[in-house]
Amino acid sequence: MKRLYLLFIGFLLAASVNTAYSQKLSVGFHSGVNISDIHNAYPVGKWKFKPGPTQRISLDYSLTPTIGISGGISYSTLYYEHRNYYSTDIIFNPYPFYSSTAWYYPSGEMMNFSFLSLPLQLKFTIPSRPELSLAFGSFYSIALDHSYYNYYQDTKAQNDLGFIYSAGLAWPLGERMKAHFNLGYISGRKAVVEGLELMHGGADLSVGLTYNLVPGEDKRNGVMPADTISGKMFLSYRTGGGISWNSGSIASGKYQPAAGFSVGIDIGFKLSPHMNFRTGLSFDRPGFALKDSSDVYYRYLVDDNADYSVDTKVSADYITIPALLEYTGGEKIRYYLNTGPYIGVLLNARCSGIAISANIDQGSYSTMETTVYDDITELINNNDFGWMTGMGLIVPLYKNTSLDIGASYRIGLTDQFDSSAAGNQDTGNGDETIMQHSSVFLNIGLRVPVYNISK
Repeated sequence: MKRLYLLFIGFLLAASVNTAYSQKLSVGFHSGVNISDIHNAYPVGKWKFKPGPTQRISLDYSLTPTIGISGGISYSTLYYEHRNYYSTDIIFNPYPFYSSTAWYYPSGEMMNFSFLSLPLQLKFTIPSRPELSLAFGSFYSIALDHSYYNYYQDTKAQNDLGFIYSAGLAWPLGERMKAHFNLGYISGRKAVVEGLELMHGGADLSVGLTYNLVPGEDKRNGVMPADTISGKMFLSYRTGGGISWNSGSIASGKYQPAAGFSVGIDIGFKLSPHMNFRTGLSFDRPGFALKDSSDVYYRYLVDDNADYSVDTKVSADYITIPALLEYTGGEKIRYYLNTGPYIGVLLNARCSGIAISANIDQGSYSTMETTVYDDITELINNNDFGWMTGMGLIVPLYKNTSLDIGASYRIGLTDQFDSSAAGNQDTGNGDETIMQHSSVFLNIGLRVPVYNISK
Protein backbone atom coordinates (compact mmCIF):
# COMPACT_ATOMS: atom_id res chain seq x y z
CA MET A 1 0.00 0.00 0.00
CA LYS A 2 2.96 2.34 0.39
CA ARG A 3 3.13 2.60 -3.40
CA LEU A 4 -0.41 3.98 -3.53
CA TYR A 5 0.42 6.66 -0.96
CA LEU A 6 3.59 7.60 -2.84
CA LEU A 7 1.63 7.83 -6.09
CA PHE A 8 -0.89 10.13 -4.42
CA ILE A 9 1.86 12.40 -3.10
CA GLY A 10 3.33 12.47 -6.60
CA PHE A 11 0.02 13.71 -8.00
CA LEU A 12 -0.05 16.55 -5.44
CA LEU A 13 3.52 17.56 -6.27
CA ALA A 14 2.67 17.65 -9.95
CA ALA A 15 -0.36 19.81 -9.17
CA SER A 16 1.74 22.38 -7.33
CA VAL A 17 3.64 23.30 -10.50
CA ASN A 18 0.80 22.97 -13.02
CA THR A 19 -0.99 26.20 -13.97
CA ALA A 20 -2.23 25.43 -17.45
CA TYR A 21 -5.68 23.96 -16.75
CA SER A 22 -8.91 25.08 -15.11
CA GLN A 23 -10.87 23.14 -12.48
CA LYS A 24 -11.45 20.25 -14.85
CA LEU A 25 -8.95 17.77 -13.41
CA SER A 26 -8.81 16.59 -9.81
CA VAL A 27 -7.02 13.83 -7.96
CA GLY A 28 -7.97 12.18 -4.69
CA PHE A 29 -7.22 9.46 -2.20
CA HIS A 30 -10.00 7.38 -0.58
CA SER A 31 -9.90 4.67 2.05
CA GLY A 32 -12.63 2.52 3.54
CA VAL A 33 -14.18 -0.90 3.85
CA ASN A 34 -15.93 -3.26 1.44
CA ILE A 35 -18.68 -5.73 2.34
CA SER A 36 -18.57 -8.92 0.25
CA ASP A 37 -21.74 -10.06 -1.53
CA ILE A 38 -20.98 -13.05 -3.76
CA HIS A 39 -23.13 -13.61 -6.86
CA ASN A 40 -24.44 -16.67 -8.67
CA ALA A 41 -24.35 -18.82 -5.53
CA TYR A 42 -26.31 -22.05 -5.17
CA PRO A 43 -29.37 -21.25 -2.98
CA VAL A 44 -28.46 -23.46 0.00
CA GLY A 45 -26.45 -22.34 3.01
CA LYS A 46 -25.39 -19.00 4.37
CA TRP A 47 -22.96 -16.64 2.66
CA LYS A 48 -21.76 -14.16 5.27
CA PHE A 49 -21.36 -10.45 4.56
CA LYS A 50 -17.71 -9.97 5.53
CA PRO A 51 -15.71 -6.70 5.67
CA GLY A 52 -12.41 -6.11 3.92
CA PRO A 53 -10.10 -3.14 3.24
CA THR A 54 -10.21 -0.93 0.17
CA GLN A 55 -8.07 2.03 -0.97
CA ARG A 56 -8.42 4.06 -4.12
CA ILE A 57 -6.66 6.86 -5.98
CA SER A 58 -9.17 8.75 -8.10
CA LEU A 59 -8.59 10.89 -11.18
CA ASP A 60 -11.64 12.87 -12.35
CA TYR A 61 -12.02 14.96 -15.49
CA SER A 62 -15.02 17.28 -15.99
CA LEU A 63 -16.43 17.46 -19.52
CA THR A 64 -19.05 20.01 -18.40
CA PRO A 65 -19.91 21.43 -14.97
CA THR A 66 -22.29 18.49 -14.41
CA ILE A 67 -20.86 15.62 -16.51
CA GLY A 68 -17.45 14.06 -16.17
CA ILE A 69 -15.32 10.94 -16.35
CA SER A 70 -14.04 9.26 -13.20
CA GLY A 71 -11.15 6.80 -13.21
CA GLY A 72 -8.20 5.79 -11.12
CA ILE A 73 -6.72 2.72 -9.49
CA SER A 74 -7.82 0.80 -6.40
CA TYR A 75 -6.66 -2.02 -4.18
CA SER A 76 -9.15 -4.20 -2.29
CA THR A 77 -9.46 -7.54 -0.56
CA LEU A 78 -12.71 -9.52 -0.66
CA TYR A 79 -13.44 -12.13 2.01
CA TYR A 80 -16.10 -14.78 1.35
CA GLU A 81 -17.38 -17.37 3.81
CA HIS A 82 -20.03 -20.03 3.22
CA ARG A 83 -21.61 -21.99 6.05
CA ASN A 84 -23.56 -25.13 5.35
CA TYR A 85 -26.02 -26.94 7.59
CA TYR A 86 -24.85 -29.08 10.48
CA SER A 87 -27.28 -31.18 12.51
CA THR A 88 -26.92 -32.83 15.89
CA ASP A 89 -29.20 -34.46 18.43
CA ILE A 90 -29.92 -32.02 21.24
CA ILE A 91 -32.66 -33.81 23.20
CA PHE A 92 -32.72 -37.53 23.95
CA ASN A 93 -36.05 -38.84 25.14
CA PRO A 94 -37.02 -42.47 25.76
CA TYR A 95 -37.50 -44.43 22.57
CA PRO A 96 -39.35 -44.01 20.25
CA PHE A 97 -39.12 -40.20 20.36
CA TYR A 98 -36.14 -37.94 19.88
CA SER A 99 -35.52 -34.42 18.63
CA SER A 100 -32.63 -32.74 16.84
CA THR A 101 -31.71 -29.37 15.42
CA ALA A 102 -29.71 -28.03 12.48
CA TRP A 103 -27.63 -24.88 12.30
CA TYR A 104 -24.55 -23.68 10.49
CA TYR A 105 -21.02 -24.96 10.95
CA PRO A 106 -19.08 -22.74 13.38
CA SER A 107 -16.37 -22.39 10.74
CA GLY A 108 -17.16 -22.51 7.06
CA GLU A 109 -15.60 -22.63 3.64
CA MET A 110 -13.64 -19.44 3.04
CA MET A 111 -12.10 -17.76 0.01
CA ASN A 112 -10.04 -14.56 0.10
CA PHE A 113 -9.01 -12.52 -2.95
CA SER A 114 -6.88 -9.39 -3.39
CA PHE A 115 -7.28 -7.25 -6.51
CA LEU A 116 -5.80 -4.23 -8.22
CA SER A 117 -8.70 -2.64 -10.11
CA LEU A 118 -9.03 -0.04 -12.86
CA PRO A 119 -12.52 1.54 -12.79
CA LEU A 120 -13.91 3.89 -15.45
CA GLN A 121 -17.23 5.64 -14.87
CA LEU A 122 -19.46 8.32 -16.35
CA LYS A 123 -20.14 10.78 -13.54
CA PHE A 124 -23.05 13.20 -13.01
CA THR A 125 -22.76 16.01 -10.44
CA ILE A 126 -25.63 17.99 -8.90
CA PRO A 127 -24.46 21.39 -7.55
CA SER A 128 -26.13 21.19 -4.15
CA ARG A 129 -24.69 21.57 -0.66
CA PRO A 130 -23.34 19.03 0.02
CA GLU A 131 -22.53 18.31 -3.63
CA LEU A 132 -24.07 15.06 -4.89
CA SER A 133 -22.53 12.84 -7.56
CA LEU A 134 -23.81 9.68 -9.23
CA ALA A 135 -21.65 7.46 -11.45
CA PHE A 136 -21.78 4.17 -13.31
CA GLY A 137 -19.38 2.27 -15.51
CA SER A 138 -17.16 -0.79 -15.63
CA PHE A 139 -13.97 -2.09 -14.07
CA TYR A 140 -11.16 -4.51 -14.81
CA SER A 141 -9.50 -6.24 -11.86
CA ILE A 142 -6.13 -8.01 -11.77
CA ALA A 143 -5.96 -10.85 -9.24
CA LEU A 144 -2.90 -10.36 -7.02
CA ASP A 145 -3.38 -13.01 -4.36
CA HIS A 146 -5.86 -15.59 -3.07
CA SER A 147 -6.26 -18.15 -0.30
CA TYR A 148 -8.70 -20.92 0.61
CA TYR A 149 -9.75 -22.48 3.92
CA ASN A 150 -11.80 -25.67 4.20
CA TYR A 151 -12.51 -25.36 0.50
CA TYR A 152 -12.60 -28.35 -1.80
CA GLN A 153 -10.22 -26.92 -4.37
CA ASP A 154 -7.27 -24.58 -4.71
CA THR A 155 -7.62 -23.16 -8.19
CA LYS A 156 -5.85 -20.00 -9.26
CA ALA A 157 -7.99 -16.90 -9.00
CA GLN A 158 -9.02 -15.24 -12.26
CA ASN A 159 -8.97 -11.60 -13.32
CA ASP A 160 -12.38 -10.00 -13.26
CA LEU A 161 -14.44 -7.69 -15.45
CA GLY A 162 -17.76 -6.19 -14.39
CA PHE A 163 -19.95 -3.22 -13.60
CA ILE A 164 -19.58 -0.57 -10.91
CA TYR A 165 -22.13 1.90 -9.53
CA SER A 166 -21.42 4.67 -7.04
CA ALA A 167 -22.82 7.73 -5.28
CA GLY A 168 -21.02 10.34 -3.24
CA LEU A 169 -21.29 13.53 -1.20
CA ALA A 170 -18.63 16.24 -1.19
CA TRP A 171 -17.96 19.21 1.11
CA PRO A 172 -15.51 22.02 0.23
CA LEU A 173 -12.59 22.41 2.65
CA GLY A 174 -11.00 25.34 0.85
CA GLU A 175 -10.42 26.73 -2.59
CA ARG A 176 -9.08 23.49 -4.04
CA MET A 177 -9.81 20.66 -1.62
CA LYS A 178 -12.99 18.70 -0.89
CA ALA A 179 -13.90 15.98 1.59
CA HIS A 180 -15.83 13.01 0.21
CA PHE A 181 -18.08 10.24 1.46
CA ASN A 182 -18.66 7.54 -1.17
CA LEU A 183 -20.83 4.46 -1.59
CA GLY A 184 -20.13 1.94 -4.32
CA TYR A 185 -21.30 -1.45 -5.55
CA ILE A 186 -19.52 -3.86 -7.89
CA SER A 187 -20.97 -6.77 -9.83
CA GLY A 188 -18.44 -9.09 -11.45
CA ARG A 189 -19.15 -10.90 -14.70
CA LYS A 190 -16.41 -13.55 -14.63
CA ALA A 191 -16.20 -16.66 -12.46
CA VAL A 192 -14.28 -16.32 -9.19
CA VAL A 193 -12.14 -19.33 -10.13
CA GLU A 194 -12.18 -21.62 -13.12
CA GLY A 195 -14.79 -24.34 -12.80
CA LEU A 196 -17.11 -22.41 -10.44
CA GLU A 197 -20.12 -20.30 -11.35
CA LEU A 198 -19.59 -17.95 -8.39
CA MET A 199 -18.99 -14.29 -9.28
CA HIS A 200 -17.56 -11.41 -7.29
CA GLY A 201 -19.78 -8.75 -5.77
CA GLY A 202 -19.77 -6.30 -2.91
CA ALA A 203 -20.47 -2.83 -1.57
CA ASP A 204 -17.87 -0.37 -0.32
CA LEU A 205 -17.97 2.68 1.92
CA SER A 206 -15.08 5.12 1.85
CA VAL A 207 -14.02 8.61 2.87
CA GLY A 208 -11.39 10.68 1.14
CA LEU A 209 -9.97 13.98 -0.03
CA THR A 210 -9.73 15.37 -3.57
CA TYR A 211 -7.56 18.20 -4.78
CA ASN A 212 -8.28 20.42 -7.79
CA LEU A 213 -5.04 20.70 -9.69
CA VAL A 214 -5.40 24.46 -10.36
CA PRO A 215 -7.98 27.15 -9.52
CA GLY A 216 -10.84 27.71 -11.93
CA GLU A 217 -10.79 30.42 -14.55
CA ASP A 218 -13.11 32.77 -12.64
CA LYS A 219 -10.95 32.35 -9.53
CA ARG A 220 -7.73 33.26 -11.33
CA ASN A 221 -9.34 36.46 -12.62
CA GLY A 222 -10.43 37.41 -9.11
CA VAL A 223 -14.13 36.99 -9.90
CA MET A 224 -16.24 34.84 -7.56
CA PRO A 225 -19.71 34.24 -9.03
CA ALA A 226 -22.54 34.52 -6.50
CA ASP A 227 -24.55 31.38 -5.79
CA THR A 228 -28.09 31.53 -7.13
CA ILE A 229 -30.73 28.92 -6.44
CA SER A 230 -32.12 27.06 -9.41
CA GLY A 231 -35.89 27.23 -9.72
CA LYS A 232 -35.94 24.40 -12.24
CA MET A 233 -34.61 21.54 -10.12
CA PHE A 234 -34.85 20.14 -6.59
CA LEU A 235 -33.06 17.45 -4.59
CA SER A 236 -34.31 15.44 -1.59
CA TYR A 237 -32.56 12.97 0.71
CA ARG A 238 -35.12 10.59 2.16
CA THR A 239 -35.63 7.43 4.18
CA GLY A 240 -38.67 5.44 5.19
CA GLY A 241 -40.24 2.12 5.98
CA GLY A 242 -43.48 0.22 5.80
CA ILE A 243 -44.88 -3.15 4.83
CA SER A 244 -44.42 -5.27 1.73
CA TRP A 245 -46.07 -8.47 0.56
CA ASN A 246 -46.19 -11.08 -2.19
CA SER A 247 -48.95 -10.14 -4.66
CA GLY A 248 -48.36 -13.12 -6.98
CA SER A 249 -51.42 -14.98 -8.20
CA ILE A 250 -50.34 -18.49 -7.10
CA ALA A 251 -51.19 -19.28 -3.45
CA SER A 252 -51.26 -15.58 -2.54
CA GLY A 253 -53.31 -16.32 0.58
CA LYS A 254 -50.47 -18.39 2.06
CA TYR A 255 -48.14 -15.41 2.50
CA GLN A 256 -48.08 -12.67 5.13
CA PRO A 257 -46.76 -9.09 4.95
CA ALA A 258 -43.28 -8.26 6.24
CA ALA A 259 -41.48 -5.07 7.23
CA GLY A 260 -39.40 -3.31 4.59
CA PHE A 261 -37.45 -0.09 4.22
CA SER A 262 -36.18 2.37 1.63
CA VAL A 263 -33.41 5.00 1.61
CA GLY A 264 -32.32 7.18 -1.28
CA ILE A 265 -32.46 10.45 -3.15
CA ASP A 266 -35.15 12.13 -5.27
CA ILE A 267 -34.31 14.49 -8.12
CA GLY A 268 -37.05 16.69 -9.54
CA PHE A 269 -37.25 18.82 -12.68
CA LYS A 270 -39.90 21.51 -13.08
CA LEU A 271 -41.88 21.19 -16.31
CA SER A 272 -44.39 23.95 -15.50
CA PRO A 273 -45.56 25.88 -12.39
CA HIS A 274 -47.57 22.83 -11.25
CA MET A 275 -45.94 19.86 -13.00
CA ASN A 276 -42.64 18.12 -12.20
CA PHE A 277 -40.74 15.10 -13.44
CA ARG A 278 -39.35 13.18 -10.45
CA THR A 279 -36.75 10.45 -10.60
CA GLY A 280 -33.89 9.37 -8.34
CA LEU A 281 -32.08 6.40 -6.90
CA SER A 282 -32.95 4.36 -3.82
CA PHE A 283 -31.93 1.23 -1.96
CA ASP A 284 -35.09 -0.79 -1.22
CA ARG A 285 -35.73 -4.00 0.69
CA PRO A 286 -39.18 -5.48 0.02
CA GLY A 287 -40.19 -8.98 1.07
CA PHE A 288 -42.84 -11.24 2.55
CA ALA A 289 -43.32 -13.91 5.22
CA LEU A 290 -44.36 -17.56 4.94
CA LYS A 291 -45.86 -19.36 7.94
CA ASP A 292 -47.26 -22.63 6.62
CA SER A 293 -46.36 -26.13 5.47
CA SER A 294 -44.16 -26.35 2.38
CA ASP A 295 -41.63 -28.50 0.57
CA VAL A 296 -39.20 -25.55 0.30
CA TYR A 297 -38.32 -22.67 2.60
CA TYR A 298 -38.84 -19.66 0.32
CA ARG A 299 -42.28 -20.23 -1.29
CA TYR A 300 -45.47 -22.21 -0.72
CA LEU A 301 -45.11 -25.51 -2.57
CA VAL A 302 -46.70 -28.79 -1.47
CA ASP A 303 -46.54 -32.06 -3.39
CA ASP A 304 -48.58 -34.68 -1.50
CA ASN A 305 -47.33 -34.29 2.12
CA ALA A 306 -45.31 -31.19 2.97
CA ASP A 307 -41.70 -31.72 4.08
CA TYR A 308 -41.50 -28.78 6.48
CA SER A 309 -43.45 -26.49 8.74
CA VAL A 310 -41.83 -23.16 7.91
CA ASP A 311 -41.73 -19.76 9.57
CA THR A 312 -39.49 -17.81 7.19
CA LYS A 313 -39.07 -14.40 5.61
CA VAL A 314 -37.92 -13.70 2.06
CA SER A 315 -36.30 -10.30 1.46
CA ALA A 316 -34.58 -8.86 -1.59
CA ASP A 317 -32.35 -5.81 -2.04
CA TYR A 318 -32.87 -3.58 -5.08
CA ILE A 319 -31.55 -0.37 -6.55
CA THR A 320 -34.74 1.35 -7.71
CA ILE A 321 -35.07 4.09 -10.35
CA PRO A 322 -38.55 5.67 -10.79
CA ALA A 323 -39.89 7.90 -13.57
CA LEU A 324 -42.79 9.87 -12.09
CA LEU A 325 -45.01 12.64 -13.39
CA GLU A 326 -45.90 14.88 -10.45
CA TYR A 327 -48.59 17.50 -9.82
CA THR A 328 -47.96 20.11 -7.10
CA GLY A 329 -50.22 22.68 -5.48
CA GLY A 330 -50.53 24.93 -2.45
CA GLU A 331 -48.65 28.01 -1.35
CA LYS A 332 -46.64 28.01 1.88
CA ILE A 333 -47.19 24.31 2.60
CA ARG A 334 -47.31 22.55 -0.73
CA TYR A 335 -48.70 19.13 -1.62
CA TYR A 336 -47.91 16.75 -4.44
CA LEU A 337 -49.36 13.72 -6.22
CA ASN A 338 -47.22 11.56 -8.50
CA THR A 339 -47.40 8.36 -10.47
CA GLY A 340 -45.30 6.44 -12.96
CA PRO A 341 -43.25 3.32 -13.65
CA TYR A 342 -40.09 2.13 -11.92
CA ILE A 343 -37.34 -0.38 -12.54
CA GLY A 344 -35.53 -2.27 -9.79
CA VAL A 345 -32.08 -3.85 -10.24
CA LEU A 346 -31.57 -6.87 -7.97
CA LEU A 347 -28.52 -6.88 -5.69
CA ASN A 348 -29.20 -9.98 -3.59
CA ALA A 349 -31.98 -11.99 -1.94
CA ARG A 350 -32.19 -14.24 1.09
CA CYS A 351 -34.56 -16.52 3.00
CA SER A 352 -34.27 -16.62 6.79
CA GLY A 353 -36.21 -18.15 9.65
CA ILE A 354 -37.07 -21.58 11.07
CA ALA A 355 -38.14 -24.84 9.40
CA ILE A 356 -39.26 -27.98 11.27
CA SER A 357 -39.45 -31.42 9.71
CA ALA A 358 -40.84 -34.63 11.17
CA ASN A 359 -40.01 -38.27 10.40
CA ILE A 360 -41.79 -41.50 11.35
CA ASP A 361 -39.76 -44.64 10.72
CA GLN A 362 -40.45 -48.14 12.07
CA GLY A 363 -42.30 -46.95 15.13
CA SER A 364 -39.96 -44.05 15.97
CA TYR A 365 -40.83 -40.39 15.65
CA SER A 366 -38.23 -37.65 15.24
CA THR A 367 -38.29 -33.91 14.56
CA MET A 368 -35.58 -31.61 13.29
CA GLU A 369 -35.51 -27.82 13.60
CA THR A 370 -33.43 -25.99 11.00
CA THR A 371 -32.23 -22.40 11.28
CA VAL A 372 -32.57 -21.04 7.75
CA TYR A 373 -30.46 -18.27 6.22
CA ASP A 374 -30.12 -19.17 2.55
CA ASP A 375 -28.85 -16.98 -0.27
CA ILE A 376 -31.59 -17.30 -2.92
CA THR A 377 -30.38 -14.60 -5.32
CA GLU A 378 -30.19 -17.08 -8.19
CA LEU A 379 -33.90 -17.87 -7.79
CA ILE A 380 -34.92 -14.24 -8.31
CA ASN A 381 -35.01 -12.43 -11.66
CA ASN A 382 -32.46 -9.67 -12.12
CA ASN A 383 -34.94 -6.84 -12.79
CA ASP A 384 -38.26 -5.80 -11.29
CA PHE A 385 -40.69 -3.64 -13.25
CA GLY A 386 -43.71 -2.03 -11.65
CA TRP A 387 -45.88 1.02 -11.08
CA MET A 388 -45.65 3.56 -8.26
CA THR A 389 -48.12 6.13 -6.91
CA GLY A 390 -47.37 8.61 -4.16
CA MET A 391 -48.47 11.74 -2.32
CA GLY A 392 -46.95 14.07 0.21
CA LEU A 393 -46.41 17.50 1.73
CA ILE A 394 -43.53 19.97 1.41
CA VAL A 395 -43.12 21.95 4.66
CA PRO A 396 -40.68 24.91 4.68
CA LEU A 397 -37.89 24.76 7.26
CA TYR A 398 -34.81 26.98 7.57
CA LYS A 399 -33.94 29.28 4.67
CA ASN A 400 -34.19 27.24 1.44
CA THR A 401 -34.59 23.78 2.95
CA SER A 402 -37.90 21.94 3.30
CA LEU A 403 -39.28 18.81 4.91
CA ASP A 404 -40.66 16.26 2.45
CA ILE A 405 -43.22 13.95 4.09
CA GLY A 406 -44.92 11.40 1.88
CA ALA A 407 -46.33 7.95 1.26
CA SER A 408 -45.96 5.66 -1.74
CA TYR A 409 -47.65 2.53 -3.02
CA ARG A 410 -45.81 0.17 -5.35
CA ILE A 411 -47.02 -2.87 -7.21
CA GLY A 412 -44.75 -5.18 -9.17
CA LEU A 413 -45.93 -6.08 -12.66
CA THR A 414 -43.53 -8.93 -13.40
CA ASP A 415 -42.92 -12.32 -11.78
CA GLN A 416 -39.73 -12.13 -9.74
CA PHE A 417 -39.36 -15.89 -9.34
CA ASP A 418 -36.94 -17.36 -11.87
CA SER A 419 -38.63 -20.60 -12.84
CA SER A 420 -35.69 -21.69 -14.99
CA ALA A 421 -33.46 -21.82 -11.88
CA ALA A 422 -35.98 -23.71 -9.74
CA GLY A 423 -35.53 -27.16 -11.25
CA ASN A 424 -38.65 -29.28 -11.56
CA GLN A 425 -40.88 -27.20 -9.29
CA ASP A 426 -44.52 -26.57 -10.18
CA THR A 427 -44.57 -23.02 -11.56
CA GLY A 428 -48.19 -22.86 -12.79
CA ASN A 429 -49.25 -21.82 -16.27
CA GLY A 430 -47.91 -18.93 -18.29
CA ASP A 431 -50.47 -16.40 -16.99
CA GLU A 432 -49.84 -17.06 -13.29
CA THR A 433 -47.17 -15.45 -11.15
CA ILE A 434 -45.38 -16.87 -8.11
CA MET A 435 -43.62 -13.85 -6.62
CA GLN A 436 -44.48 -10.18 -7.15
CA HIS A 437 -43.37 -7.42 -4.78
CA SER A 438 -45.89 -4.86 -3.58
CA SER A 439 -45.43 -2.36 -0.76
CA VAL A 440 -46.68 0.70 1.09
CA PHE A 441 -43.93 2.97 2.48
CA LEU A 442 -44.00 6.12 4.58
CA ASN A 443 -41.09 8.45 3.79
CA ILE A 444 -39.51 11.51 5.33
CA GLY A 445 -36.87 13.56 3.57
CA LEU A 446 -34.92 16.80 3.54
CA ARG A 447 -35.21 18.89 0.39
CA VAL A 448 -32.10 21.02 -0.23
CA PRO A 449 -31.51 23.77 -2.80
CA VAL A 450 -29.76 23.16 -6.10
CA TYR A 451 -27.59 26.00 -7.37
CA ASN A 452 -27.21 27.47 -10.81
CA ILE A 453 -23.85 26.72 -12.41
CA SER A 454 -21.56 29.54 -13.46
CA LYS A 455 -19.53 28.59 -16.50
